[in-house]
Amino acid sequence: MNNEKRGMSRALVAVIIIAIVVVIAIVIYSPGKSNANAVNTNSQNQSSQSNQGTLFADSQYANYAYLISGDTLSSDAQTALTGFDLKKTDNADGSTTYDLVATNPEYQTQEYTIQPGQSLYFLEGSLGDDSGGEHMLGDDAAIIVDSNGYIVSGPGPA
Repeated sequence: MNNEKRGMSRALVAVIIIAIVVVIAIVIYSPGKSNANAVNTNSQNQSSQSNQGTLFADSQYANYAYLISGDTLSSDAQTALTGFDLKKTDNADGSTTYDLVATNPEYQTQEYTIQPGQSLYFLEGSLGDDSGGEHMLGDDAAIIVDSNGYIVSGPGPA
């Protein structure tokens, strides 16, 4: 009987640990808008540190990222940006500022500044939710990638 109780206790502990890990993973890997109004002012400094970071192509974000800092936007990038107007400003120091101006009152305008050689990707985890308007307000964020393909900041502004 004692061994039976011990086995049940171990199973219960295992279930609790798995539940905690799942909750932590959801919190860490869910792109949200909690810091959506912050401004990235340290992207050049962060770029030098990014070589220690994660390769964008190997990240969980690569499969649902749309380049928005290129010369033209793909049709998928345009669809992903539903809910925002994209405004680009070239700065005197060579950096470029991208404003994602919220068109939905439930969103917050986001601002990202990238240095020469960096790229800005918009993350849209549920591209289908944008047809006919934005329905999932917590799945949109952006990520900055350096010229070597490493994540500088994201998701969301730094």
